Amino acid sequence: MKGKNTMNITSDQDRQKVKEYFKQALSVNRSIDEAKAEMKDILDVLNEQHEIKPSIAKKVIKTMEKGNMPELRQLNEQFEDLYQAAIR
Repeated sequence: MKGKNTMNITSDQDRQKVKEYFKQALSVNRSIDEAKAEMKDILDVLNEQHEIKPSIAKKVIKTMEKGNMPELRQLNEQFEDLYQAAIR
């Protein structure tokens, strides 16, 4: 059984592979950071120019991505029915 701190880097070739994976991971992180900054810019424009709150815009984007508006509409109807029944 390998210990917690045991690594399987036994050759120069292994070291080179690991180094490349780390470089790829750094590149992915940079891409993610850039995409997040771009999303923030888009949300800011929607808010400033169209008064669409970022939280609402994010929900619309997520709904468009998932294509689940019918399910959300049904859940909202159930929520409204339950709310009305609870406050009567």
